[in-house]
Formats: sequence, structure tokens, C-alpha cells
Amino acid sequence: MPHVFVSYSTHDTWYAYKVAGALEYAGWEVWIADPTRNSREFWPEIKEAIKESGAVVVLMSPRSRESNWVMQEAGFAQGADKQLILLLLEGEVWTDLAGDSHIDLRGTIPALPGAEFYSALGRVLPRGRRHVRVLSGGDGVEPGEYAVDDAALRGDAEGLVRTGRAVWIEVAAEGEHVALQVTRPYEVSAGEAVRPGLYRRNDARLFGLADWLLKEDYAAWEEADVAVPDGPLPRPATPFTLPLLEWCHVAAGAARVGGVEVPAPPFHIGKYPVTNEQFQAFIDSPDGYVDEHWWNFSEAARLYRKSNPRPRELGDFEGGKRPRVFVSWFEAVAFCRWLSVKSGLSVFLPTSEQWTRAARGDKSWRYPWGDQADASRCNTEESGNVGTTEVDRYPDGKSPCGAYDMSGNVWEWSFTRHEDNDASDASGDFKRRERGGSWNFNLNMARISVVTTKETPGHDDDNIGFRLACYSFEKDS
Repeated sequence: MPHVFVSYSTHDTWYAYKVAGALEYAGWEVWIADPTRNSREFWPEIKEAIKESGAVVVLMSPRSRESNWVMQEAGFAQGADKQLILLLLEGEVWTDLAGDSHIDLRGTIPALPGAEFYSALGRVLPRGRRHVRVLSGGDGVEPGEYAVDDAALRGDAEGLVRTGRAVWIEVAAEGEHVALQVTRPYEVSAGEAVRPGLYRRNDARLFGLADWLLKEDYAAWEEADVAVPDGPLPRPATPFTLPLLEWCHVAAGAARVGGVEVPAPPFHIGKYPVTNEQFQAFIDSPDGYVDEHWWNFSEAARLYRKSNPRPRELGDFEGGKRPRVFVSWFEAVAFCRWLSVKSGLSVFLPTSEQWTRAARGDKSWRYPWGDQADASRCNTEESGNVGTTEVDRYPDGKSPCGAYDMSGNVWEWSFTRHEDNDASDASGDFKRRERGGSWNFNLNMARISVVTTKETPGHDDDNIGFRLACYSFEKDS
């Protein structure tokens, strides 16, 4: 059966995976790129996926318009005579991209597309009889793929699902209408890596771990009827947490970077830089730093982990509430991946634009608190501390959203590459931007506008740390 190819900018990852999950719930097979993979190395596989697709869904936004990869995917799809379904999330219509259906979702995000979208997709990618794929045989039924009403199943397709011998059932299409439910959601039943509960297979909270969880017997398929979810992911009722793991909501708006205003959807920023105590939990956890899975986002990261089986010692920078230093960009990303699964949130390093938005909001200030340099509001060279300080020491230096230490204490890794301002993947050994200044740099270097770009992702030092960002709260709308 042909699949649906979803083309999106990394900036829109959270919504792309939400749409992909809804399509899978509705019965379509979906191909969506892993945002942590190197798009250049990935391109042959992407082209093959487009060739084999029955329809291509393009998420249109200002950031995807600027993405060379989205435009390249859309152009390749048109050249291959693929049917395009265009979803306009924000910004203006792309008049140079012709689609079979254009659906305007501006002002409705984070809600999922309505029936118009599913009907349009059903017209270009029709489906016929319902099928079941049998994993394990027995009672006269061999492993394989069958139509639900196939005589070989003796009418027992639903029974195969109930006993866990079948993986999925494709939902039938009746004309232009598609039943928006599935019989096989993904339910985690045990294991430390993910809290028990019901998840989409590509849910960001699983961070691509569905297959790994099955392999480790941490998950079970159960029969159930589940409607397509709407709205943002709910906040877990009893979430995993760490000391001082608090979040500040950053409203949608614009971030001025290099004299250019870049749109920034809502998200959450860590109230404090990641502390020694928080990072130590990652080090000490049996499924944490030592687990090679968290380092599989790039070949460079895997090589780094192989050469660094343990993190560097802190020396004079110990103290639970002080920011973690001697931490590389690779380690910061691995920590985010681990915490995403442990907490049920989609945790990531902020892009340079997101960091700027969190530091000044709608203001045009030089510092998080205003335009005036003030050594009493942050830990810089002028403060005379000769080292890092506890992350909650300077409440008068908070940014408009309430984040501490956005100026001073430690430079903070961002997800953004220095060479081309790209924040679309985690691959390679590219230099990454750092923001915020530190304890051994002066106040001038702690201005919001300052960006350092000299360090490769394997570098660490006594003045480099990181801060978290996340989606998935009800407020992210």
C-alpha cells in the first residue's frame, strides 16, 4: 500500500508528528523523516520514499519556506507527478507551489486539520479492503498479510488482534469518508524508560523508541478504539521530574536575530540552566549516560560516546545547584533525549532564535532586565565570583518570561549551527552557537545580541553549560 509522505521544517516538528500520528490513527501508512538525521546523507532515502508515496503532505510556514529541504522535497514530488496536499500553518500561501488540495489552518494551530483534510487525502490515496498483518501463526493461520474477510482467517481477524498476533488493521474508506479510529493503539505496559500509558507509535514522548521498547519487552499491543486526538499533548498527571526542573512559558511572537525578525511559535524554556544535580541523575541512571541509545542521533555523536564513556569530572565546580559545566553539545542533546522519555515531554536544546525570544520577549533590551549593564544582576567577570554561582542567586536578572541566568554564569549551547544558521538536524561535527556570556567574560559579552560560534559539538569547558526547552504543555497554543 502506498504511504503518505510528510514534508516539514524542523521548526514545525511537533505539529508534523502530530499530523502523522493522526494519519496513522486514521489508517494511512506514513513516512516522516527523523529530524535528528543528516538530511544530506538521508537524501537518497527521502527521494525513494517520495517515489513510493501515494500522496505528499507539505506543511507550509515561514520556516519551511526558508528550508532548502522542504522546497527540494516538494519540487522533487512535483517532478515525480505526486499528489500534493498543502497545509498552510502560518504566513502566506506559496503561489509557486501547485497542490491538489490547499487547506488553510492559520489561526487553528495546535488543533489537527478537520474532515476536509482527510477527505482530500482519501480522494488522492483511496484504500480498499481492510487488511490485517499476522505476526505469529497457529490454528491453521500462517504469518502474512490478509484481507480481513479472507477465508484463510475463518472470520477471526478481530480475534487475532485481541491475542496480539496481528500488528495493525487498516481502516476502510467509504467514499470520501474515513473512520478516524484504530483498533491497535500503542500501549506501554512496563519498563523504566517510558511511563505506562497509551501512545502513538511516533509520539514525541517515545522519541522514536517504539521498536526498541518492543524489543526490550517494555511495551504491549492492546485492542482498543481510540479517537484521533485533538489539541496539544496533555501534561502528565504524575510526571518524572528533577530538582529545579521548572519551566517558563514563552508566548508566540518574533525574535530579532541579526537585525531580522524571525517568527517564534510558543514553547517553554527552562527556568534555570541545567544543574549539576540534574545532570548527575542522567549519569547515575542505569538507562542514562551509559545507554548508547541516547547517542544514536548521529555518527559523530556515537563516535564521541565511544571515546567518552564517562563525563568529565567537575573539580572546583561541584555543587548541586550550580550549572553543569564541562558538558559538550553531544552530551546536552543526549540528556534531552533521555529526559524526553523519562518526563513524557518533548525536550530539546533551544534554537538560537528561541533562546533570544526567551531572553527578551517583546522587548528590545540589551540585557534580560533592561538596557543598563548591572553586575549585581548576573554572574560576569565584574561580579568577582571567580567561578559559577547557584542558578537561583540572581532573581533581579530574570528575563521577561521569568528565566534566570540568561546573561552570565555559563555560555549555553543552542541547537543552531554556526556555518549556515541551520537548526534542521543534529548530525555532523558542525560548530554550534552559544549564548548568554559567562562568569569569566565581561558584561559586554553577556548582552543578548552576542553569539559565540567557535566551538565544535565535542568541546567542553569550565564556562559552557546548557538550558532546556520543551513543547507539549497545554499552554503551548
